Amino acid sequence: MKATITRKILTPFVLMVVLSLAITNLFWYFSYRQNLKKEIFAKQEAIAQEHIQHLENTVNEKLRLLIVYSELSDILIFTQFGEKKEDVLAQLRRLSLQDKDLAQISILNRNGMEIINLNTSDGLVSESLADRSKEEKFLVPTYKIPKEYQSGLYFLLQGKPKITLSIPLTFPKTAREFERLTKIEQRFINIVGAGPGEILGVLTVEVDLERIFQEIAATKIGKDGYIYFVDENHKIFAHPDSSLVKERFDVSNLPAIEETPHSSQLLIITDQGKNEKGVESLMTHAHFSSLGWGGLIIQEPLKQAFLPISQIQKVALLFGFLGIILASFVSLFISRRLVRPIKKLHLATEEIQKGNFSVRVDVKTKDEIEEFANAFNKTLDQIQASSAALEEAKTVLEIRVRARTRELNELAGSLESKVQERTGELKTRLAELERFQELTIGRELKMIELKKELKKKYGSPKKET
Repeated sequence: MKATITRKILTPFVLMVVLSLAITNLFWYFSYRQNLKKEIFAKQEAIAQEHIQHLENTVNEKLRLLIVYSELSDILIFTQFGEKKEDVLAQLRRLSLQDKDLAQISILNRNGMEIINLNTSDGLVSESLADRSKEEKFLVPTYKIPKEYQSGLYFLLQGKPKITLSIPLTFPKTAREFERLTKIEQRFINIVGAGPGEILGVLTVEVDLERIFQEIAATKIGKDGYIYFVDENHKIFAHPDSSLVKERFDVSNLPAIEETPHSSQLLIITDQGKNEKGVESLMTHAHFSSLGWGGLIIQEPLKQAFLPISQIQKVALLFGFLGIILASFVSLFISRRLVRPIKKLHLATEEIQKGNFSVRVDVKTKDEIEEFANAFNKTLDQIQASSAALEEAKTVLEIRVRARTRELNELAGSLESKVQERTGELKTRLAELERFQELTIGRELKMIELKKELKKKYGSPKKET
């Protein structure tokens, strides 16, 4: 009985708790999973944005450094008159020391002709000077309004990624800038007869970005994730795996690449699928067409990228399992509390079956079971009182029956004696009757014989008139 009641209470309660936990955990898991997935996507996109910002800041720092050198009077005088070449070379070498990514530094005059070309790798000045008047690095800074120029990404025979930066060399725009010059420098510039902001030439540099890209590509994303770069044609030019760089591996078929529309603005798209090595990964493609550099791709194996989600899944399962265990213990505790008084009632009924009506059930549950136990005890009181009354009535009845039986026995005895007496009398009378009957019959027989003899002797008698 206990097992049955316990099972009946335990099973639906556990099922109800399991169902509630399952619905709650599923709702919580899927809602939190979506939020967590968005956070993971946003985190990877933030990393991409951070590295792109780092690249932009790096280029801007190089431009600011060039602007500083473009304002040096020695460079301005050399550009216009060809004077102070050694001083200018010293300044350009100092510039190359300040920025070790500069591969080549050139100064173009106002006609676009190279007047100096310094190879920073060996510090030598090139003897062959070319006309750059048709190239963008001269045309853009000198067209109408002087402005900085930044080329797109290009690759030389060695496969190194490079860009070209150009800064216009202009006549001092303000009186304050002019006052900074020495009197000799002022005299040289006045000879030119140029107005404020007039273009005197162009300072142009070739920047080798291989070191910067490799530093970023060496960044670890999680445990096995990494960053690499592709050009405008979606071919890898910076990657932790140098074999892919040498091959210029094409990643145009990657999900994040395929979804990237052509635009001059910065676009960041995150998607999941197989990466360039066929591994299921979470990939973010930051396409910075405005720089003409192609894009930056962050990829991390899907299992590692979604590790927080799998951990949340494990937590949900753990909470569900603990909830089931807790529900089982609670339902077991509740069922035992319910079964204990019912067991007492059951034992009491067994005693009643044995005829023991003095048994009582002590239940203090302060609920309907206690009320039922009290009613049960009252019923037993009534039954016991009725049983006592029945016993008393039985005793009285037995006494009366015995007395009546005795009376009947006595009456039966007297009746038997009377019957025997009357029977004797009847037997005597019957005997007398039998004797009388025998005498009567004997007399009649004798009369008949006498009549026969008289008839034989005297004939038939005459009838009397």
